[in-house]
Amino acid sequence: MGNPDFLPLIHQIILLFLGFGMSSTFIVFVCTRLICGRLRVGESRQTLDGGQEIDLEQPEPRTNGLEPVMVAAIPTMKFHRDAFSSMEDAQCSICLGEYQEKEILRIMPKCG
Repeated sequence: MGNPDFLPLIHQIILLFLGFGMSSTFIVFVCTRLICGRLRVGESRQTLDGGQEIDLEQPEPRTNGLEPVMVAAIPTMKFHRDAFSSMEDAQCSICLGEYQEKEILRIMPKCG
């Protein structure tokens, strides 16, 4: 093969081009992500005829849960330890907190 000092120089040039190529690819990737992110934000805002802006990324506020009339229709009872067969039943199935004596409980309908 020719001069033995020539091979390390070729390896260094190849590594230099690989490093430059990978760095360039990374920079292009990051810039593309930034540009596309800004374009998406611009597209998500639409202007109505009245000049009012709507941000489609933000859902409009909704009322969650049952209406107060429906909640009031759920039957209630005062807690007494005698009414439950075991201490495991004497805790809230939602928050897992233990019921207190004379606490008002809502009787949830049975599922299935």
